[in-house]
Amino acid sequence: MELNQFRIAKEALANLLRHSQAQTVHVQLDYGQAHLRLVVEDDGVGFTEELHNSEVDGDETRQGFGLIGMRERAILLGGQVTISSLVGEGRRKHSIVSMADVAAFAVAAVDNPAARYATIVIGGPEAVSWLDVVDAVGQVIGRELPVRFVQPGEPLPFLLEAVQAPAAALDSYDSPVPMAATAATYGVTLTPLPAVLQRMFGGH
Repeated sequence: MELNQFRIAKEALANLLRHSQAQTVHVQLDYGQAHLRLVVEDDGVGFTEELHNSEVDGDETRQGFGLIGMRERAILLGGQVTISSLVGEGRRKHSIVSMADVAAFAVAAVDNPAARYATIVIGGPEAVSWLDVVDAVGQVIGRELPVRFVQPGEPLPFLLEAVQAPAAALDSYDSPVPMAATAATYGVTLTPLPAVLQRMFGGH
C-alpha cells in the first residue's frame, strides 16, 4: 500500500515537472486511521492535447504510467484521483440526481397508481452548474479545487470519445427539472448535492 501511495505522489510531481511549466507548486498531505489525501496544485498551463493523447495511447516508456496509471493505483487502494477540468465556462445549470434517489423513485413507483403508464422524469432538488459542484466538493474536503477550463471540442482527460461531444454540449443549454410535485406524489425526499458529495468525499 505504501509503495502505491509513494508512486502516485511521485508521478503527480513528475507529470507536473514534465508538462505544467509551473512556477509554484503546493503539496498537502493529510491522513488518519481510515484515510489518506494528497493534494497537488500548481500555477502551470494545465492539460494539453498532446499530454492527453499520450496518456490515452499508453506511451508509458515516454510518459511513465501517467494519469491513467495514477487513477488505477488509487482504485486498487480503494481511493480515487480527482482532476478538475470544465468545458466552456461551467456555468450552465443542470439537474443532477443522486442514484439513491433514482432507486427510491423506482421503489415508490411500484405500488403508486400515479406511476401506471407514466413516464417519471427525475431530477435533483435544484439545478446546479459544474462550478457549483466543484465548489461543493471543495467545501466537503476543506480546500479549494483548481479548475482548468477547456474550449468545446478540446479533449477532456479520461472521457471516452463517445461522450466528449455530449460533455461539450452541456455548456450550451440549461436543463432544470422541477421536482416538487413529483417528489410529493411519490413521497421521496430529494438528496441535496452537499449530502451526496459528503458520502463520496467526506471520509478525509
